[in-house]
Amino acid sequence: MRTINWSIDTRDWHTQVVNQQDIEFAASHYSHPEAVILMHDGGGNRSNSVAALDKIISH
Repeated sequence: MRTINWSIDTRDWHTQVVNQQDIEFAASHYSHPEAVILMHDGGGNRSNSVAALDKIISH
């Protein structure tokens, strides 16, 4: 079994500092063809993460 780690941390877990635009910027600005983007689905309010997904996926 291979271990594959993430290469871009959107810091979406830091909900009191990071907003939707910060998440979008991190995912698009640092992306590259083999990038694995780390985002979280638990541990609190994820509305900024969810709102950023459309632009991240489009990018």
